[in-house]
Amino acid sequence: MIIFLIFINRHYKQDVLKAGNEMTEASSEHAWSLRAASAVAGVAVSADGRCILAGTLGKRVICLDQDGQTLWSAKVGNQAWRVGLSADGETAIAGTGSTHPWDMKGRGLYAFNGDGQLRWHQDLGASVWGLALAADGRTVAVGTDGHEALLFNGEGHLLWRRKMPGVGWWAWVWAATLSVDGQTAAVGAANKTVLVLDRGGNLLGKHGAGADVMAVSVSADGQTVAAGSTDQQVYLLDRQGHLLWSEKLDDKVWTVALTADGRRLVVGASEKEAHVRTFDRGGQPLWKRYVEGSVSGVAVSAGGEVVVVGTRAGHVYLFDSTGERLGHHAAQKNIRDVAVSAHGRIAAAASEDGHVYGFQLPLQAAIALPTQRPAWDTTAIRELLTAAFNDEDLTVLCFDHFRPVYEDFGSGMSKGQKIQRVLDHCVRHGQIQELLSLVEERNPAQYTHFRDRLRR
Repeated sequence: MIIFLIFINRHYKQDVLKAGNEMTEASSEHAWSLRAASAVAGVAVSADGRCILAGTLGKRVICLDQDGQTLWSAKVGNQAWRVGLSADGETAIAGTGSTHPWDMKGRGLYAFNGDGQLRWHQDLGASVWGLALAADGRTVAVGTDGHEALLFNGEGHLLWRRKMPGVGWWAWVWAATLSVDGQTAAVGAANKTVLVLDRGGNLLGKHGAGADVMAVSVSADGQTVAAGSTDQQVYLLDRQGHLLWSEKLDDKVWTVALTADGRRLVVGASEKEAHVRTFDRGGQPLWKRYVEGSVSGVAVSAGGEVVVVGTRAGHVYLFDSTGERLGHHAAQKNIRDVAVSAHGRIAAAASEDGHVYGFQLPLQAAIALPTQRPAWDTTAIRELLTAAFNDEDLTVLCFDHFRPVYEDFGSGMSKGQKIQRVLDHCVRHGQIQELLSLVEERNPAQYTHFRDRLRR
């Protein structure tokens, strides 16, 4: 399917996407742009697509409707690096920051109501690098270069703060994300860690990476966490921080996004081999597409029907769930951020060329995901293996049937580490069913006990 993109400016209309060397105006897909007074750094879209929020380096936030008309605009204390919107668009949040030593005042959080009135402000004395707003607007997660991860309620009251160990930028918190209800928060930091916490500030899980964790994403129910790091690794974790699987790519991972159910993961990589790729929850690759310029941002609709990609070369790409390209637009400068509505019909991009770009996709573009068998529940399988085998039996099983895993076992490796190795191997090579058949053969009682929990 080829869809053509029509670009509508405030003063003129011109075609910007071609099929071969031809252009057309027959498509119902179109885009608009709004010129801001300065570079645009952040963008968010409400769940229904009716509101779009943009943050500028000119210390201003702008709220637009789905047709690109300005609803309101408000001044903030410094550059609006990060923005967020509640599902209904009635709560807007901006996180400000600065890299100018002479201009460090006004760095923090600014919350607005649906009419653009300032509801509250928190001066953090640090730049906001990670920001997330829960769907109901009642919880805000923040990561700063002040070595802190923080959580606020919808009235701006601090719920908890966690200091990151480290010196200088080694303790900066690059990314923050929240579940839909705000009960699960995850942050990624320069000290090579992913932390998962609840709304009360209790540490649920922790996972160590090999380098800076630049991106995190969490499923709607908070049960699945994705992270990407600059040592070319992407990780999928459960809510307790247990590794479900990891994948080493050919390039640094700057951005990740999970679908609402956590069953699809979109990953953006850059520098050597600029591309976007998707995985299922078991770690199996689904599709990979090369793009022009390092990937600076990705966003995915709730059901995975639409994927939006922005690059540092100024390109915006729209793909469907199968990786087929729905649209493309070339801006003049770096795309700093991208966002998409829950249903996938409205997308937006923020560019350093001073524009907010909006995209409206026709209903037929929102292609439903193909029917799939339920994914394996790796948490339940891990528990089954723990209950079914002692350390010696597990080692023998791997020697007999999963020799590459056995050869990777190190001296002093715990039973839990061995289980994770064999589970990771079976997920990657499509051998989960073989593994479960062996468990049923060797310990039928435990297999029967866990059988009904093995699929999601």
